[in-house]
Amino acid sequence: MKYLFIIFVSLFSMHLYSQQTGEVSPDPRLFARYQTEYIQSLLQSDANIVAFMNYELDFGYAITDVGVEKASTLPPLYFLNTTDKTQGIAVAEIDEMNVNIMLYDFERKYDMSVAYRIGNTGKVISFTSLKQLNKEFNQE
Repeated sequence: MKYLFIIFVSLFSMHLYSQQTGEVSPDPRLFARYQTEYIQSLLQSDANIVAFMNYELDFGYAITDVGVEKASTLPPLYFLNTTDKTQGIAVAEIDEMNVNIMLYDFERKYDMSVAYRIGNTGKVISFTSLKQLNKEFNQE
């Protein structure tokens, strides 16, 4: 009976621990840029990387309307040609309710944000610096 109690407590503790740590599931938007095998290997080696990538999809950018004149001073945002990872055609507009940054060819710098114009809409997408994004991710 004593052993049964210890086993029960151990299983209960493992269940609580797994709920606290949570299992990381890749956001489906990641597959627009990365192969399934690559995501699976990241999950096996360090699932926290996939958690960070998921976070980046939702919080790694901001879209603002700055007007056509100001936006025209910035470089255009391009799609990423996912088959050969080269720059595709320029982005004309973005559905702000369904953004997938994995579809775009952009640079993310370590210590400063980078902004691109979205077609001739007067809107700009700015990508948060890696330093800031990592800081925010670790606070969550």
